[in-house]
Amino acid sequence: MKSAVFELGEDDKKALALFQESLFVCAHNHVFSRMLLAHFATARGPMFAIIGDWHNLGEMVNYDYPISPPKGSTPFEAGFYPREQLVAFVKEHLRSAADAVVMSENWGASRKTTSIWLWPPPRFACFGDDEVYHFVTPDITDTDMIEASVLASHHWQTGVCSSCADVPDGEIPGEGFLEEIVRNTKHIFIPAFDGSGYLIWTPCLT
Repeated sequence: MKSAVFELGEDDKKALALFQESLFVCAHNHVFSRMLLAHFATARGPMFAIIGDWHNLGEMVNYDYPISPPKGSTPFEAGFYPREQLVAFVKEHLRSAADAVVMSENWGASRKTTSIWLWPPPRFACFGDDEVYHFVTPDITDTDMIEASVLASHHWQTGVCSSCADVPDGEIPGEGFLEEIVRNTKHIFIPAFDGSGYLIWTPCLT
């Protein structure tokens, strides 16, 4: 038993509903998610799920309730949580271009809490007092560091695979930078299945 990546297609209503809900919740007090929600309001595109390979997605009412491990196993056994698949997806994007970047919001963090982190990810930047974002660039290849940047630390969280000329360190210079990331976004990923997996969307504007 292990986690795997499943193609959902463009018309999976359960996946699209969770993307919209997740972005809407994060947009409540995060400018970045608000921009994404507005920019891709009418977008379509393929969606994928990272989830345990023993599950039948067609039997699920929605993609936000918890997934039980197979009978006789525990959630902590190797392969249950989707770390490897998400990190592999991120690494593939980072290899796609010299200016590729992966940006993940830390919905549970604030500028104040970053001062007490014992082991922060390799790069992060704040926007105002309540928005903290982690960044992974092509020069970062250590799996643990990538995990620390992209794995969900909250039930709601937005991550994107994008590109930009200059990645900030410590402070996001302004909304112009966020607009660049949104404009260049190739994939959006969010936690799903109550923390047991992820959804990935490649939005295309029509």
